[in-house]
Amino acid sequence: MRTGLSMLMAVCSSLSCWGQKVEIQIQGIRSAKGQLIVAVFTDEENFRHDQPVQRKRYDKKKLSEGKIELELELPSGTYGIAVLDDENMDDDITSNRIGYPVEGFGFSGYFHSSLRRPAFKDFSFTLAEDQERMVDVKIKYM
Repeated sequence: MRTGLSMLMAVCSSLSCWGQKVEIQIQGIRSAKGQLIVAVFTDEENFRHDQPVQRKRYDKKKLSEGKIELELELPSGTYGIAVLDDENMDDDITSNRIGYPVEGFGFSGYFHSSLRRPAFKDFSFTLAEDQERMVDVKIKYM
């Protein structure tokens, strides 16, 4: 029994079973069409190369007045969250002929107002052990 419990604890530790809760409050979503894709980044390198450490898809069933709340569990560390309003459900941001996104996007605690991609430090936050965190994301459409 003791060995089984020890093994379970070791497996859960490696899989982040006991992570910190991050509540994501997303606002400004224009329709219930499609899905939301939440990408979690840990540094500038994986953000620049679009290689999130975690990527999840959420339906919009709980969308109300352009707002929705989602939850993640993450181990303590530094993170940045990017959200895509994937209205056509193709798992990628759709752009028009001149390269501007036609689907909405947003970042944790940061409203992106320029045409250039933000830096990771613009939307990153620190999550301490045993800390619950709430982050706001405002979706922008071009």
